Amino acid sequence: MPIRSGSADVSSAALGDHDKGIYSIQLVNNGAARRVTLTGLPQNVKSLRVFVTNKKRGKEEATPITAKNGKANFRLEATSYVTLEVNK
Repeated sequence: MPIRSGSADVSSAALGDHDKGIYSIQLVNNGAARRVTLTGLPQNVKSLRVFVTNKKRGKEEATPITAKNGKANFRLEATSYVTLEVNK
């Protein structure tokens, strides 16, 4: 699945299976904490599971992110690796 970041400090990758409704998005933030707007999600996606890895947390599940109309807004922690998962 194509994905791109609007910041040089954030790397991204995405995998998905449209038939099964399974998606995984990885974000690596190499800088300060920042607000993120993720667009282009399937319209039927309502929330994303969040897993954070950084100095303080090791793939710890965080509060789910709400999605609406194919968009999700959230805060990306500083110097962190974040996995977002959708599994309908």
